[in-house]
Amino acid sequence: MRHITLENQLTSRFLENLLENNSKSPIVIYPGRFQPFHNGHYQVYKLLVDKFGKDNVYITTSDKVEADRSPLAFVDKQTVMSKMFGIDPDHIIQTKSPYVPKELLASMDQSRPAIFAVSDKDSDRLTVGKYFQPYDPENMDKSFRDAGYVFRVPTVNDIDVGGQPISGTAIRQVFGSQNDAAKKSLFIKIYGK
Repeated sequence: MRHITLENQLTSRFLENLLENNSKSPIVIYPGRFQPFHNGHYQVYKLLVDKFGKDNVYITTSDKVEADRSPLAFVDKQTVMSKMFGIDPDHIIQTKSPYVPKELLASMDQSRPAIFAVSDKDSDRLTVGKYFQPYDPENMDKSFRDAGYVFRVPTVNDIDVGGQPISGTAIRQVFGSQNDAAKKSLFIKIYGK
């Protein structure tokens, strides 16, 4: 009987430690316009999930709509990400400003650090200085209230659109054209369906 009690105590301590360590795990924020979300974005998302764990990675994007530059509303982007790529809709967060995701962070444990995953192209949006610091896995002792850690992600250019590296602009141009065959071909190329 005593052995079972000791085993239960050890199991209980293990679970408490696990919960405490998970609450200190970083919140990984992949911010962007995602107009539209495509295979290049998904490759970056998979890299983040492999490195930090699926439960810690969140995509933040706004509901801002402008006819040519940002034609997709938040619900459209969330649908593309979840239906075409299988991303959990609960990890796709609508924010007023994707790079300042107050809506996401308000619901998180205030002691957790935050990692902002951005490409070189978007790195100027997060100026390293007083708040933003370079990502260093050995030096992440501040919660997101005091610091944000900038993690550089690669730009994935393994798909071309009309001979140019994949980009939201190039995709929107093809989808906005009158060429239905080009639209279908590109759709299959970037979504696999």
